Amino acid sequence: MLVLGIPMALSSLIEVSSYTCMTLFIGRPGAVQLAAHQIASNLGAVLYIVPLSIAIAALTLVSQKIGAKKPAAARTLSRTGVSLAAFSCAHVIYPS
Repeated sequence: MLVLGIPMALSSLIEVSSYTCMTLFIGRPGAVQLAAHQIASNLGAVLYIVPLSIAIAALTLVSQKIGAKKPAAARTLSRTGVSLAAFSCAHVIYPS
């Protein structure tokens, strides 16, 4: 567990720290620049987090199907997960 958990925790720590440091550096010029950075940061987070969440959920379902020795169902679920993640990202970029 630690072999996988420690690198994942360090990756999250670096990501969160970089966002925090950038906010502190950009906060010096003024409120307008800070607000613009926050908007861009939130858009980046949505574009990153929503497909990542879908991928994690799909990974769990695919792993269960592989463990149950159902490769056809796993393949279908993996394609559905990729399609859903791509659609969610495209929907954020090009809202209807």
